[in-house]
Amino acid sequence: MTDIAKRKTLKVIAMTAAATASATLGNMAIATAAGENPLTDAGSDSPELANIDISTRISAYRNDLEVVLTNSGQAPVTITDMTPRSAVVPRGEFNFAALLADGPLHLQPGAEVIVPLRHRNVSLLNSVPMAGHSLADTLRKSVSVVTEGSAFASVTVHEMTALA
Repeated sequence: MTDIAKRKTLKVIAMTAAATASATLGNMAIATAAGENPLTDAGSDSPELANIDISTRISAYRNDLEVVLTNSGQAPVTITDMTPRSAVVPRGEFNFAALLADGPLHLQPGAEVIVPLRHRNVSLLNSVPMAGHSLADTLRKSVSVVTEGSAFASVTVHEMTALA
């Protein structure tokens, strides 16, 4: 009995997915025949994708590691959410949640915001599990930035730069 019920459920799901895909392809074919490009013209009134550059550097002022988020786009950006909320390294933690503690973060084109390293207390009994990757590799694999309108920003992570 269970196998028959599962089989029927899978058939319904497959048929629904096929119907949705064929309707979408049909709409794209109609738009293409009308001379429109459905991939580029569909979002003509939507905001431009935000560009956020993330880099790590040693601060000349604090003589410590910091993460820098820069709006490298041509328009102002409002960041409403960011994951992960923090990045843990052997010496401490970068608290990205603090950037949004007072609400959304507004960045003008070319503006940057700095996330300093918050040192952790040293404990000989506890250790921080590390995968052996660089901070830039960890950020590259895990960071996502959400802007206003629940749109994801294009994020580029750069290797460590010179002194700030």
